[in-house]
Amino acid sequence: MEIQDKYIKIYKKNMENSGERAEKVKINIPYTYEITVFLVGFLGLQGISILFALIYRLSMDVEGVNFAVATNCSTYGATLLCLIAVLIPVIKKILPVFKDYRGYIAGVAAFVAMIVLENIYGNLISLVPGYTQSENELGIREMITNYPILMCFTVCIFAPLVEETTYRLGLFSFIKRKNRILAYIVTILVFTFIHFSYDAENIGNEFLNVPGYMIGAFVLTFTYDYFGYHASITAHSINNLFVFVVTLISKE
Repeated sequence: MEIQDKYIKIYKKNMENSGERAEKVKINIPYTYEITVFLVGFLGLQGISILFALIYRLSMDVEGVNFAVATNCSTYGATLLCLIAVLIPVIKKILPVFKDYRGYIAGVAAFVAMIVLENIYGNLISLVPGYTQSENELGIREMITNYPILMCFTVCIFAPLVEETTYRLGLFSFIKRKNRILAYIVTILVFTFIHFSYDAENIGNEFLNVPGYMIGAFVLTFTYDYFGYHASITAHSINNLFVFVVTLISKE
């Protein structure tokens, strides 16, 4: 019983430390900014992409992978600028968290966890006849192969900043004010299905890829919740950098 009590005390102490840790890296901005950031990021990625698509189609007659790269890079870049503009009034409440070095360590650990878990799932699902990567991933890999420099900035810097700001700093933080579990569920589902190709020829294959995205979404959300905004950005950026490097190496 003494040994059991000892481990119970250790468990409780670890939980207390985890809670204290989460509070230290929590960014306290008004809920109005959280919901605004989510709406600007989410609607921006949709609306701005349509705007740039029209511009490139009408004025430059860009097609194929060139069109995809131009639209993708412009959309993420413009959305990031919009998010920065929204957050300028509260930027002093956000920047201090980046001084916490432990968050970067946690981000690296989260990246490793994502790679391990996603590979386990990937190896299992690859046994399904006819399974392939999602159209979203195949499209990104094609863009990286053709325009590595532009896509390096977009995939490894712009996308992680935009998505972590929109879905973790914005959506998750806003819903968490009411219910933490609901915040996890909604954030994971939204983040997963923004990567879903609804017009894919093989829609069944897209659904097979959903759990893989959900794994990444959970790890990133958990990392943000307990280790901070900078930690989830770090994990997301390294993960995308890993995909970027692997794609270029496999091209050779």
